[in-house]
Parts: sequence; C-alpha cells; structure tokens
Amino acid sequence: MNKFRQNFYVVSGYLYYFSFYFLILLLPLFRGVIYPLERVLFGLGFILLFCLWETRSIVKRGSSFKDFFKENKIFLFGLFLLFVVMIQTYLLSNRLSESWIRIWDFCCFLLVFYLVKVSFLKQRKRQQLIYILLTISTLYSLLAYCYFFDWISHPWWEKSQFVSSTFVNHNHFAGFHEMILFLNIGLILSFRDDKSLLYLFLLLIQWGAFLLSLSRGAWISFTITLLFMSALLMSDRRLRAIGLKIFMSLFIMILAFLGFIKSEYNPAMSKRFDSFFTKEGQTEFLDFRVKLWKSTYEAIENSPKWGYGLGSFSWEMRKYRKKGFPYKFDFTHNDYLQFAMELGLIIFGLSLFWILLILSSALRNFYSTNLYYFRFEELGLLCGIICLMIHGFVDFNLHIFSNAIVFAIFLSLLVKKSLPLEK
Repeated sequence: MNKFRQNFYVVSGYLYYFSFYFLILLLPLFRGVIYPLERVLFGLGFILLFCLWETRSIVKRGSSFKDFFKENKIFLFGLFLLFVVMIQTYLLSNRLSESWIRIWDFCCFLLVFYLVKVSFLKQRKRQQLIYILLTISTLYSLLAYCYFFDWISHPWWEKSQFVSSTFVNHNHFAGFHEMILFLNIGLILSFRDDKSLLYLFLLLIQWGAFLLSLSRGAWISFTITLLFMSALLMSDRRLRAIGLKIFMSLFIMILAFLGFIKSEYNPAMSKRFDSFFTKEGQTEFLDFRVKLWKSTYEAIENSPKWGYGLGSFSWEMRKYRKKGFPYKFDFTHNDYLQFAMELGLIIFGLSLFWILLILSSALRNFYSTNLYYFRFEELGLLCGIICLMIHGFVDFNLHIFSNAIVFAIFLSLLVKKSLPLEK
C-alpha cells in the first residue's frame, strides 16, 4: 500500500467512525426520526457511509467482495427477504407513493446491520460503539430530567406528565432506553470491579428516566426480561449466584418502586401505576388496543398469505374499523400483527425466523462459551432485543426509525462472535 493510499485509509477511517457515531447520536434528537424527510436524510447518510467503507475496503484489499458470500450468509438472507418484500409491496400496495418510505426504512435497517457487522469486528471499535450507545442514553436521560423539571420547554410532548425527552411519545423514549438498560447491566456483570460502579451510576440515571416515562408496556417488558435474564443465569451452575443476585435486585427494585408509588411523591406515576388495577385504566390501556387487534386480525384473515404491502396499514384498515371507534390509527399498537397484516404470514414468518436465528445462535454461544468478558456483554444485547420484542406486543417501537436502527445494531453485534479480551 503506497503512502497516498495508506493516508486515505487512515483519514477515511476516522471520517467513517466519527460520522457513524454522529448519526446515531442525532437519532433521538430528531424525535426518533419519525418524519419521511428525516428518514430519507438519515438513510442517505448511511448510504454515504456504506460507499466510504467499501472504498476503504478496495483501497486495503483491492476488492471489496473477497469472501463476501462466505462471511455474510445471515446478511444475504436478510437481503433476500428485503427483495421479496419489495416485490410483494410493488404487486400488492394500492399506494406505492406512500409505501416506498417503509421500504426505505427496511433498506436502512439492513444497511446499518451490515455496516456494524463489517466495521465493528475489532474489540476496540466494538467497545467504542457500546460506549457511544451508553453515552447517548445517559445524555438523553439527563435531558429528560431537564424537561421534567421544566428547565427547558418541551411543547412537542403528547402528554405533559409523561417524560418523553426529545421523543414525541413516551413509549418510544422508553423503548429506546430499555434496550440500552440491558446492555448496561451486561457490562456491570462483565467487569464486577471498580469500573462497574461507573456503569451502575449510569444505569441509575437511565433507569430513573425510564420510570418517569410512565410507559406501562415498558415497565412490564423490562420486568419480564429481567426475570428471564436471572433465570438464564441460574440455569448455568457456574452462574447461579449471579442470577440469584439479579433476582434479588429485581425484588428490591420492585419494593422500592412500590414504596415510592405509595408515597405519592410523584402523583402522575402513582396514578399511572394504580391504573393497572382500575377499570378506567384497563380500558385506556387495553380497550382501544383490543379493538385495533381484532380489526387487524380480520384484515389478516382476508389476505393471510401475502398481505397488503409494506406500509399499507393506515389506508387498508379503514374498511375494518369497528363502528363507534372514533379514532384513525396509523399503527395497530402490536408490531407482530401489523407486520403480519402488511407482509402476509409467509414473509412475516421468514422475517421473524431470521431474527430468531440470530437470537438462538447467541443463546447457544452463551451456554457453550467459556466464562469470558464478552459473554455477559452479549447477554445484555440479547436481553435488550428480547425486551423490545416483548414490548412490541402492545406497541410499535420497531416502526420508529431510531429504535429500529438501535435494534439492528444490537442484532448485528450478536452475529459475529467476539474476539477474546485483549490485555
């Protein structure tokens, strides 16, 4: 490699990683990137990063596709699914002009999955990305506290008492954080020394903002996933003590939370928790969702195999709306039902299989790998994904661009087995 090519390789590397981190940092700032123009601009940014990375690969190796098919089987399966979705949507969607933005979202998801897989293999870069995610979560948590105490105006919040930080909807703010909370827990388990105190401090900041979001679905999914994590650890004889500590920590957290609720120091949080046990609260949480789910199920029954095309929910569902249901919804508040309705059961099943394939591989690695640093880190990634997927039964976080991108990052970090910890 001559001097010019070497200099280009080094400078382009700095530019690539700085730009990638900067884009990830901006995702929550733009309300989770919910508007089409913003999604297009972020997608163009990821495309430019892809071009830059492939150019670097050509400069270094002379070819960017050496062993590509051998090393990227899981990505190629995802790419195949994307092409199938594009064809299905082109043939079935009644409004292609509106469906294309969802196709664009899927392209961005897969592109980020690929970029993380190929550019964060080295331990140092992988750690940088994880630290960036923790920093982003902490920064937006601190910003959420500023909004909560009315130190900064926040007119975009849907509900004034529900902490949403820079997001519009509190559920999406909670969905963004719940993934990173488990990654942080994984890091605490990884170090278990003085460094873990820093992660514990960050965890408390993030968890406080997470609770203040007042997202009941997020509270439930976080609790279930933490129970799953403790059970998973206790199932391994060597890790049983750690699993028991997590279970006891969860028990103490629940007691502390209940004590805080009973004190009514935060009336909005107390009222939100009490809504689990009141008819009015149960109606507000489940009634409209159940109506949406029933309507969506009827739509699925009428076109079960191939669906209606990606992004078609908002207009195809109009004829299935129940009488007396006054609202028009763009989402069914259940990621699985909406994807099944739009993609059809065949493509949806294959897409879910693709995700479960990655998760099952990570689970096997957890049981088969000797005790080393990355084992707990990958456990945190795994549980973060599971938490958002559980939350997906009552919400639509995977339809929010920023949350879907972080989900793609987590999946990609699980795909490639990490190298042993360097000393």
